[in-house]
Amino acid sequence: MFSCGIEIWASDTHTVVDQKNQKIINWGKGVFIGNHVWVGMHAIILKNSYIGDNSIVGAGGIVTGVFKESHVILAGNPARVVKKEISWDRLRPLQYKEKLRIKES
Repeated sequence: MFSCGIEIWASDTHTVVDQKNQKIINWGKGVFIGNHVWVGMHAIILKNSYIGDNSIVGAGGIVTGVFKESHVILAGNPARVVKKEISWDRLRPLQYKEKLRIKES
């Protein structure tokens, strides 16, 4: 599920070259976004990033790395795991509560 204002970049759209040997040092390798991932508004996912299944990218997060672990919340700049063992649903909290018939404590 994608919110608004998200950017996904599989490359830098420019070239960075090592002056000693003239080799390109900023090759993009694509972006992988797993199944059932919720990406919050204004998040940015950059080249070579990997987001595991059943995860959340927090609003404004900048993902620059590989996060193969599933069921995590990624947030910050650069994004890091801020919570593990989570799940999420498109339903609003009260709707979800009704769905599961959870009684208030």
